[in-house]
Amino acid sequence: MIKKDQRGQVSAEIILLVGIIFVVVLVIASHVGQESEANTISIAAKEGALQALSNQSILNRNIAPITVQSINMTGNKDITIQIKLSKSLSDQNEYILSNVYDYIQAQGYTRDIGGTNNKSSDDKIITGSHTYTIVII
Repeated sequence: MIKKDQRGQVSAEIILLVGIIFVVVLVIASHVGQESEANTISIAAKEGALQALSNQSILNRNIAPITVQSINMTGNKDITIQIKLSKSLSDQNEYILSNVYDYIQAQGYTRDIGGTNNKSSDDKIITGSHTYTIVII
């Protein structure tokens, strides 16, 4: 037989436990969401650069094969994505950047066309919490 002073004890413990679990899940979900956004954008940037490089190698047989060596992301709110190529293609950077931004935009992110000179080097990707700028090095 349950005594009168013990009624509701189990319910209170369950509510407390569910509340703590809910807070932990919310904290983890917010972190996972930001990491997922960064991963999606960096993968799209790499794929866009690789597609542009392979198009250039098909169109111009004099270009030796060029690969993306690394992608570095720096910053907290304003994030700079540095795409390092195996060989410099300074005359093709605008084409590569345009293709990279197109790939990221295809993932559902907003491309902010910056400046008045219509160059992709002035563009940015804007999400709910971050602004991404892409640089070819």
